[in-house]
Amino acid sequence: MKKIFTSKFLLPLFIFVLPNTGHSFGVLTHEAIIDALWENSIVPLIKTKYPQATETELKDAHAYAYGGAVAPDMGFYPFGSKSFTNLVHYVRSGDMVNALLKNARNINEYAFAIGFLSHYYADNYGHPLATNRSVPDVYPKLKHKYGNEITYAEDKISHMRMEFGFDVLQITKGNYASQSYQDFIGFKIDTSVLARSFIETYGLRIDDIFKNRFSFA
Repeated sequence: MKKIFTSKFLLPLFIFVLPNTGHSFGVLTHEAIIDALWENSIVPLIKTKYPQATETELKDAHAYAYGGAVAPDMGFYPFGSKSFTNLVHYVRSGDMVNALLKNARNINEYAFAIGFLSHYYADNYGHPLATNRSVPDVYPKLKHKYGNEITYAEDKISHMRMEFGFDVLQITKGNYASQSYQDFIGFKIDTSVLARSFIETYGLRIDDIFKNRFSFA
């Protein structure tokens, strides 16, 4: 997986904040990472590029950052595309994130790209440091088969169960933003910048990957 370029300001934030955000990286954790970074990190980054951004525009951008943070996992959802998710996770992943950041034409597209970037770093650090090491503790038979670290490729179902379990645990502890807050912010996918960056990176039209346009839109 190609490493991507990002500013000296942004990279340390993802490295040092992520371990305190959750044990692993399911849907809610990816959104929680955005919330943890929003005021002190993402908003200043957005304002560097869009200094005149209003509070209303930033609230909308927050929703697009949520969308970018969970978009790479769309293949795991009903009517999603596993081909899309496999590509953005395992093939030229860094190039895809770079393309999103480069191709962003407005504040919402830029926020979406930052959300996608957060997902990239969350998975890169969260899986090796948390999920891969936790699965063997919960599934001793798999530990006997694979050892003390089990990757997603070695057992997909146990990984997905583990990430879901971590999300549930954090919810019960009250460590995530409330549902009413997330509903207030919203959740938005910027299909324009995603489509432009996807064809640039993979040479494929995203409409051909998502046969069910309704689930993508």
